[in-house]
Amino acid sequence: MTRHLLTVAVLLPLSLLACGTGTGDIPSPGCQSVQLSNVIDLATTPAGDGYTRQCLPRALSHDTTTGAAACAAFYGRAASGTCDCAAADGFKAVSADHKAGVDQLFGSLSPGCVCEIEQITGAALKACVQQVTSPLDAMGNELNGYCYVAGDNATNPELIKDCAVNEKRLLRFLGRSASRQAGDLGIAYLCDTDVCADPTE
Repeated sequence: MTRHLLTVAVLLPLSLLACGTGTGDIPSPGCQSVQLSNVIDLATTPAGDGYTRQCLPRALSHDTTTGAAACAAFYGRAASGTCDCAAADGFKAVSADHKAGVDQLFGSLSPGCVCEIEQITGAALKACVQQVTSPLDAMGNELNGYCYVAGDNATNPELIKDCAVNEKRLLRFLGRSASRQAGDLGIAYLCDTDVCADPTE
């Protein structure tokens, strides 16, 4: 099943509670899938304020085998001419399925170039969720991209210590996407989460 990610303003009534996440495209029983979205405007965000670690209010739908979250993340940069989304920087061209969502998310920033940020999975995921400073891959190279840091994937507690008690999970951006440079405009992400009806009702 192909996910089509669009910007959705999620207003959740108090009678809805987060529940256990599903695997892949299969939501947990009794749950509906909604989306969390956010745009970090780097022009108005003070440097060093922790934008590279976005604590999350709800657990994300993710594959418990690979650690991949049901997310798409994007980086907007001012650019003229060719829009270069170099794989070496952990970027790739925005897929056709995500273009509508990108237009909505970045509409107010008017970027010249938007790249999709690669999600870190597989063997490199262990370094992303455990190493506090400068995570490296098996070859000793700096990791580029982002990963979902949650309690069920061997998370180093140091990575989530600054998150609120009810937000002990986050998206962690590494490498190029975490090092602001001249012309960088913002980061945006869209992630699926499951919400269930309050069992007490």
